[in-house]
Amino acid sequence: MARKAVFKEKVKLMKFYITILGMIFLTLIACHKDEESNGLQGSWSMINATGGIAGFNQNYPKGQIVWKFDDGDLAITNNYNGQLNFSYLTGNHHYFEIIPAKQTVLYIDEHQFGDISISNDTLVIDQSSSISDGFLFTFVRQ
Repeated sequence: MARKAVFKEKVKLMKFYITILGMIFLTLIACHKDEESNGLQGSWSMINATGGIAGFNQNYPKGQIVWKFDDGDLAITNNYNGQLNFSYLTGNHHYFEIIPAKQTVLYIDEHQFGDISISNDTLVIDQSSSISDGFLFTFVRQ
């Protein structure tokens, strides 16, 4: 009789561990999907460009310069009419990302454009690692 009680306790304990592992697994999957949906995909509004040989610092109204990333296709819409427009060319482009050891690198039309980092709803593209007088572009998610 004691053996049955011990066996039942072990089964109960195993069920508990399997339930905990299942919950952890589902949480990890949910977090991974959130990371994917918050990645580069979607529309981003350029709000600032800083850098260049003269050290420019130009702010842009939200929604004036929009970059829309969609599975390898990049559509840039530029309605900014002011001076110092540092956005990439308006139109449709091809893009891809390379993720080496530490930093994700963005390529547009087969040319290295800059290192990207995404934090919450902010995208930063930094050209300083590949161009000595490059720019730092700041975007917010649309």
